[in-house]
Amino acid sequence: MTQPTYIEVPVHQNLLQYTAEFVLQQLNDTVTTPDFSNLFVLLPHSSVATQFNQALSQHLSAELPAIIPPWSGTLKDWLKQFSNNPMNDYQFINEHARQLLFIEALQQHPDLFKEENQWQVTQALLKLFDELNLNQQNLFDSETQWQRQLQQAYGIEQQTTEFEHLQFESKLVYTLWHAWKIQLEENKLYDETADLLSRLVQAPSMITEQQHFVCLCLSSYSKSEQAFIQHLVANEQCHIIEYEKTISDHNKGKQHALSAFISEAFSPSEISIKQRAHDYAASFQHAFTDKAPFNTYLASDEEQQIRAIDFYIRKQLLAGKNNIAIISEDRKLSRRLRALLERADIQPQDKAGWSLATTQAATIVERWLQCIEEDFSAYALLDCLKSPYFDISNKVEQTRDDFKHNIYRFEHDLIFHENITSNIPAYKKQLKKRLQRLSHWPQDAYKTLTATLNFIENNASALTALHKKDKKIRLSTFLQSLTSSLQQFGVLENYQQDDAGLVLLKTFESLKHSLQYADPELSWQDCRVWLGMALDAQHFSPATNHSCVQLMTLEQASHLYFDCIVITSLQSQHYPGSANSSPFFNQAVRASLHLNTWEQQRKQRHELFNRTLLSAPEILLTACNEENGEQTPVSPWLELLLSFYQLAFSPAQKNTVLNTTILENKVLHNLIDSQSEVFNCDDKQEPEVSQQPSSSIPADLIPERISASSYQRIINCPYQYFSADALRLKALEELSDELRKSDYGERIHLILQSFHNGHDKYGAAFKPPVDENNRVQAENYLAELSEKVFVDDLENNVLHRSWLYRWKKHISAYINWQIKQQIDWSIYQSEEQLEQKLQSGLTLYGRVDRIDRNKENNSHAIIDYKTGKTARQCDVDTGENVQLSTYALLDTDASEVSFLSVDSSQQKVESKASLSDENLEVNRQLNKQRLTSLHQQIENNNELPAWGDDSVCAYCNFSGLCRKQEWSD
Repeated sequence: MTQPTYIEVPVHQNLLQYTAEFVLQQLNDTVTTPDFSNLFVLLPHSSVATQFNQALSQHLSAELPAIIPPWSGTLKDWLKQFSNNPMNDYQFINEHARQLLFIEALQQHPDLFKEENQWQVTQALLKLFDELNLNQQNLFDSETQWQRQLQQAYGIEQQTTEFEHLQFESKLVYTLWHAWKIQLEENKLYDETADLLSRLVQAPSMITEQQHFVCLCLSSYSKSEQAFIQHLVANEQCHIIEYEKTISDHNKGKQHALSAFISEAFSPSEISIKQRAHDYAASFQHAFTDKAPFNTYLASDEEQQIRAIDFYIRKQLLAGKNNIAIISEDRKLSRRLRALLERADIQPQDKAGWSLATTQAATIVERWLQCIEEDFSAYALLDCLKSPYFDISNKVEQTRDDFKHNIYRFEHDLIFHENITSNIPAYKKQLKKRLQRLSHWPQDAYKTLTATLNFIENNASALTALHKKDKKIRLSTFLQSLTSSLQQFGVLENYQQDDAGLVLLKTFESLKHSLQYADPELSWQDCRVWLGMALDAQHFSPATNHSCVQLMTLEQASHLYFDCIVITSLQSQHYPGSANSSPFFNQAVRASLHLNTWEQQRKQRHELFNRTLLSAPEILLTACNEENGEQTPVSPWLELLLSFYQLAFSPAQKNTVLNTTILENKVLHNLIDSQSEVFNCDDKQEPEVSQQPSSSIPADLIPERISASSYQRIINCPYQYFSADALRLKALEELSDELRKSDYGERIHLILQSFHNGHDKYGAAFKPPVDENNRVQAENYLAELSEKVFVDDLENNVLHRSWLYRWKKHISAYINWQIKQQIDWSIYQSEEQLEQKLQSGLTLYGRVDRIDRNKENNSHAIIDYKTGKTARQCDVDTGENVQLSTYALLDTDASEVSFLSVDSSQQKVESKASLSDENLEVNRQLNKQRLTSLHQQIENNNELPAWGDDSVCAYCNFSGLCRKQEWSD
């Protein structure tokens, strides 16, 4: 062979192109052209194989138009395909079974570790054992030898009490190593590492003299793998192709400008960076006159960074780029970016994927277990009931739509309105009370919701019993109880129609299979940790057809080439990142044991980063350099690149503060700063400034019923009505252990209702009309009722007494008002649900607090109790506030409607805004016409615009939809 065994390729050269050319032109004497079937190309990772085969195709010529290609893939893939495992009588175990077997080994030595740390110890030690196995031989032949080696590694000359903890560490590792080996041997089992090592031992005997290897980047292999490759080299059956480690002085002048730029920027030389930059500029003064070596985008927040990348990718696609890589070590950013790209019909290939535990399919498992642990807390239970995987509608004899409607009632009417936070018996008890109190609540809703809660409670009984146990439980029992309950709720069946669900089903099967080798008894929490570890370790990426855009990590991008690369989140936590933590051995000891140290890992990542900068003609580097309005440092690697470029090519900026805008992508900044609309990947024109949103309601989403609050939303902002009522995107209320102002108002409503009309729980109404003679009696009775209504709140939180005290100070004022009111009016109804069908077919509905009847003409007065701020009279008169107007439309016999303030800092009870007599009638007719007209416009497909009124926007839940900040000045 004419080529040396070790070949170093300049870093700016395409390694795959070089390897393809080397195979076709330099190895012809080792193969029968065009048959390369006896050649094996060992690649750093499997993703490189496609580009390598493409490179081979590009180097075919008229003299060699077609070939039988060489085998290409990773060394592990080659061993599985071409080398035998001699352990025929042994069974292979997966990672789950390995952990369980190790847990059993740990349980045999309780003196060596704390039980609560067993999963942490298991993961750390198994990883350590794998590293030692792949990089050491005969390491644990004797405990004395092992301790001596560690003693030397720690620099301990003789054993003293000062180093007892180090002796304990060596004993723990040695003891558990042997316990683990015995566990595997007794059960005739082997794991992936043992499989790899045994195949490596057998591999040389499987290789014929005619076979030859080409290995890319030997440094990425373990010591055992390197030994195998070195054996091939010794037999003259392998060439090793690596990037060159250093730049020779005589080559520097000829070297590619960008690779020289990167090399000099990060040079460990004692020469100052300023001098290196000056020397570089002298050699390459015209290198970047037309085009910068790369662009940067430094964002003020994460969302701005994501939007900039989104815009950049779409512009590159419009420019004809069809092989784009987004390198991201930040999974949160990747998920958000993926969502933006998919909105523009770009389906990126996510090579990194994300943890299965974070998928919607796995979330239902977590929420269900939270239900068991937290006594069916409201949020966890609602997440289950509303999940698309959780389907029990047929079990409670309902259609899916009716089931959803009843869950909506359960959520808003019971959980949030009644503030019931947990416990199925408590839910059912409050359901019954609400049915008795509110006649308009349909009976079938109560029955079906009760049946739903009963079904859930019954199927949770096995898991609930396990959770309440003080004793340990077997993992198999835990897993069986969990999957059985999920089966009853239709979850496992629905998983079969979902990509992530299918992965979950396989994971459950894998966990079940692992239990045949070991089934330890553990606490409930340890069972949960075991399941969580399994879901977290399994990665998921949705199936995507061939895409021009790929999301990947720095390691996954190594040795690949693209038309364009975006490296995101260039902050120090990602580049260089942090060391992999381990509770065993410091960096010096790891080095003595021939294990990877943090310094080696950092150096390897830096080399990958540098080579990635040379892997595409277009490079964009992004970072977020602000946090809460303050400047934050970017990655030291990015800072060095910027500093070097500034010192080399911007003389005016020398000896000044770093100018981070020198390589900035101005186009991206202009796009983001102009607050542009989203544009699709095939739009030829760049987006214009965002406009006020305005949407029409599809016919099937037009509400047939409208309440006072819905009517008010139309007046406040039509787009708010579109979002809340047509799309039904009303924000969830919050459950709270403390009373809020709205809860306080509900208590006052209930107290006054009970005082005037009686209540099944709190007692009969105050029968006689209130006058000066029975004033004290009325006040005392109202105070007693107040104590009864607040009693549950006082038990939950002593601070709630302040709310009761606040109301009691208003009782006397309320009695005064009632005495005056009953001169002309008598109480007729309270908490009354009213409906009125308008001529347009729209049904107006609402519930009024109180209706009084006039003693002379039987006309009605509608009174709305207010414990908060009331509308101004001018807003009621002009139709800006429509609550009183809606009440007037609901009751045509009403001659007066008013807000009654029952809470003020002056302890006053008085009427505020009101409508009466002729003004009421005029207002009623005008609102009837307006509401009818609005409904007709909506049916005619008229658009509902966002008005952008600051007083309305300040309290709106839909700012994320209308994005006012992007279109308003």
